[in-house]
Amino acid sequence: MTASTPHDLARTILAQPPYGRPTYRALTAEDGPPAPGFMITAATPTTSDPQLVAAVPGIRWLVAFMNYTARDISGLTGDLTGSEVAVLPGAVFGAVGSFRPEGAPFDVLVAAEMVREPMPDPVWPADNAGMERMVLEALFAPSLPSTEDPAKYTGPFAWETPQG
Repeated sequence: MTASTPHDLARTILAQPPYGRPTYRALTAEDGPPAPGFMITAATPTTSDPQLVAAVPGIRWLVAFMNYTARDISGLTGDLTGSEVAVLPGAVFGAVGSFRPEGAPFDVLVAAEMVREPMPDPVWPADNAGMERMVLEALFAPSLPSTEDPAKYTGPFAWETPQG
């Protein structure tokens, strides 16, 4: 991604259409999980391919971000898999559930983006059971191996608990 200034880069990312689908980021036990309600404080790279990060040794949690306002930036970063999605600063998420996929060494934490203004319907179910099914289908769907480095989508991310 090339931009002459950070302002140009931000403008380019914001010009992308909102990405209303789930994306994923892996966390280790050392990273710790986010709070049940959190606000993203810095642009956070996530992937639309949960299999990419589910295979990372030592992960403890797979955070499934149910997005409204994220941006697909794979075309801007040279991501050949088309899976890189930026969760933007200011996005507020609330925990809606967690589960452990059968045989997996990690738990999935499902966090839905909370928005105040009307948004287009997302491409994810409104009920917890539906979200869980969607994540499981993505985790176990046949796919081609990725050439992306999962480290980009693994590790802590900047968040804080929103005030009032």
